[in-house]
Amino acid sequence: MDLISILIRAYNCEDTITFALDSAIKQVYPKKEIIIYDDCSTDSTLERIKLHLGKIRKRIKVIKGSKNVGCGEAHNILRKASKGIYFSMLDSDDMYHDDMVIQNLYDNIKDNDYIYGDLVVIHNREVVQYWIYSEYDLLKIPKIIRAREGSNVIPFDHGLHRKSFWIDNNITQKLRIGGDTLACIEACLKRIRMKHISLYTTLYQYGRTRNSPERTKCLFEIQQYIEKNI
Repeated sequence: MDLISILIRAYNCEDTITFALDSAIKQVYPKKEIIIYDDCSTDSTLERIKLHLGKIRKRIKVIKGSKNVGCGEAHNILRKASKGIYFSMLDSDDMYHDDMVIQNLYDNIKDNDYIYGDLVVIHNREVVQYWIYSEYDLLKIPKIIRAREGSNVIPFDHGLHRKSFWIDNNITQKLRIGGDTLACIEACLKRIRMKHISLYTTLYQYGRTRNSPERTKCLFEIQQYIEKNI
């Protein structure tokens, strides 16, 4: 049984962080570590984390950033701090769908570098959509992303990754928002072995940064990268 790192990015999420944290703690997979990175929150997120961990008496590593770096670099910091053979990202306003998610992903990853399932989209804790995914030819994924104007076609931040693939291929997240999409394109070019499994993995909070100027800028950068490299 391999160590799995559950990595939680937190920024100004005082109302949701304890739900995300509890869903990670409740995963039945026994050999896991949980690491939280607080990206210089200006609300009471960090205090909520510390208070909650004090109540449940769980030893979980908390990293406090020295400056706000955005989702992409927060991912890089967490991954470098992790000790697991595999890692799973969890945003601070998302939750795992059920307590068996990590166990089911681990049981099915086999010799793949990444395994992903489907998402239940929520808004204000109410289910609004179900996003069902598929498997794609690796070289078609960047072209589909370009056709979608920079929006990803698979949930590259909502599954289970083999850490060594990222290290061996020097892949990092380079954008404050949408870094998972650019990393996905790089991984496809490096011939990542991916697998889709028909199960819900995440309760995904929709619309966090949608239509923001920063997201629009990052989508443009993703399209530029595709134009130069595909």
